[in-house]
Amino acid sequence: MYKNFYEKARACIEVYKRLSKSCGGNPNVSLDERVAGVVSSMAQGRKFLSGLSVENFVISQGDFIHDQLVRNQTFLYATEK
Repeated sequence: MYKNFYEKARACIEVYKRLSKSCGGNPNVSLDERVAGVVSSMAQGRKFLSGLSVENFVISQGDFIHDQLVRNQTFLYATEK
C-alpha cells in the first residue's frame, strides 16, 4: 500500500522537476518528452505491484499527478498573499 503511494508521490516530484525552471526543467517540452524523462528517471528495470511498466504506471497516474501539481500551486499562491 505505501509503496504505491510512494511511487505516485515520486512521479509527481519528477514531473514537477521537469516543469519547474528553478529545478532545471523546461515547461516548453512536449508531453512525450516529459513522460519519457520521468519514466527514465524512475525506471530501474522494475515493474510496479500492479504489474505495470514504469511508463504505463506514469501514464495511468496522469490525473493524480495533475491534481497534485494544481493543489500545490494553489497552496503556494495562497501562502504568498
